Amino acid sequence: MNDSGASVLNKKVLGLRLRTCLLLMLASPFLILIFLNLLFSTAFGTGLLERQIEKKLGLPCEIKKLNWSPWAGLRVWELELFGSRDSPLDARILRVGEIKLDPSWISLLKGEKRFEKLEVDELSGELSLEQFEEILKRHQRRHPVTVREPSPRKNTNKDLSDREGKDLLHPKIPVKPQRPRSDEGGQKTPQRESEDEGQAGSEAPGRIPDSGPVDDFEGRVIFKEVNLRLYSQADPNLEVNLRDCGATIPLWGQAREGELRLGSVAAGSCLSSLDALLPLRWNGDSLVMDRNQLKILGIEIELEGEMKLSRGLPLGLRVNLPDQQMDLSPIFPDRSTPLEVGHLSSRNYFQAHLLNLRRFTGRSFTRFTELVLHDPKDGGDLKFDRGSVALTLNSGGLVVNDMRAIGEEDSILGNAYVTMTGEAAATVRIVSSPVRADSHENRIKQASPSLTLQFRPLITPDREYRDIRVESRPEGLAANLGLEKKWVPLAPVVRAVLEKSKPPKQNLP
Repeated sequence: MNDSGASVLNKKVLGLRLRTCLLLMLASPFLILIFLNLLFSTAFGTGLLERQIEKKLGLPCEIKKLNWSPWAGLRVWELELFGSRDSPLDARILRVGEIKLDPSWISLLKGEKRFEKLEVDELSGELSLEQFEEILKRHQRRHPVTVREPSPRKNTNKDLSDREGKDLLHPKIPVKPQRPRSDEGGQKTPQRESEDEGQAGSEAPGRIPDSGPVDDFEGRVIFKEVNLRLYSQADPNLEVNLRDCGATIPLWGQAREGELRLGSVAAGSCLSSLDALLPLRWNGDSLVMDRNQLKILGIEIELEGEMKLSRGLPLGLRVNLPDQQMDLSPIFPDRSTPLEVGHLSSRNYFQAHLLNLRRFTGRSFTRFTELVLHDPKDGGDLKFDRGSVALTLNSGGLVVNDMRAIGEEDSILGNAYVTMTGEAAATVRIVSSPVRADSHENRIKQASPSLTLQFRPLITPDREYRDIRVESRPEGLAANLGLEKKWVPLAPVVRAVLEKSKPPKQNLP
């Protein structure tokens, strides 16, 4: 072969190689896409994402199938979360039928984790209180929370802004409740009453700090067919179901409107159909739900909240009950109500960083008048003219800062705490007239001769009092109700005092 023939052959070979390389370059994205989709269709591929989700949430995860493409985004089918890796199928706490994520590739190239649309369809969950307690315990072991006395602080919006939201939450609760103080006859002085209301009821969540300038990028989060159930394994009657809910949530960009849809809520055998659409609005840096009024199980509720799109996703939520006459018959449709309340009002708020479960706090202050407790054993009534309850909740536990019910014949005062690790303690003072004190003593003696209240005279001769101490012990809750204030198990004592059929005395200490 001459030199010209060899040159032509070399050119053809070179052209063939160039065309082959060009075809490979053009086809490589599709080959990579096909390979990745084949990979994620296997147990090994879905396991990679499952481990990432489990690492983030601390909960075992299972995914049936997923795929992705540059034009359609990510699709995930049948994502399930479990309380523990060895949990049976009925211990599943959350299931999502389908997740569609359409990312913004331009934002990803800029290093911003943004999406044009996130759609969650068929979200359902069944979480027991016992499972929730176990999840919190595991979280506490990984991230222990310091429990300490709250220090005095000023509640100003400027403080919150200066600290860039770091002090939105105040997870400080007292380690032990203080001994409840009572004035003569269990009455509360106006000065103390004002202090309690100021501390527990009027603390506003504060303004969530600004996160930055508004941009032009717009995204959406869509929830469809949300059904959630919260129940107790120990008490089958304790159950709350939220059905037929959904939401369209705007994010980023200019001010826009969205909505939250609530279908129905059921508490035990009580069903309340809501069919409510609550407006949401994006104001450029946070998602806001202005005050809305609902009526659930005959109770009027005012609901408002705000979530900031900044680090940790700080959230503030307020749930108030305006002063109203109470009709509790919708809550107890199958039996007579165990209590009656003339008027009730309540102010409650909750603050959290959604991406940091260690930082949440809630406060509640409730007032009531004309409270009547019906005795299930003899049909008698325990009447209180007025009262209040102040609560504090955070990731360390729950504190009853102050509880009091004031009546003409009886008054009850107390405080308590329960930690997430299971430690609990309470101090309750009962103040009664001498006649009522004798009646209470006879009642507990009927349950067992080894029990006693042993009322003592208060400052005035027309009032007697008894301090009851309750503590958590390895065998359960115990109270100093035995002779010479001996500690006895609390549960059998309560059953013997309240149940219509008295258990055998030998069952009690």
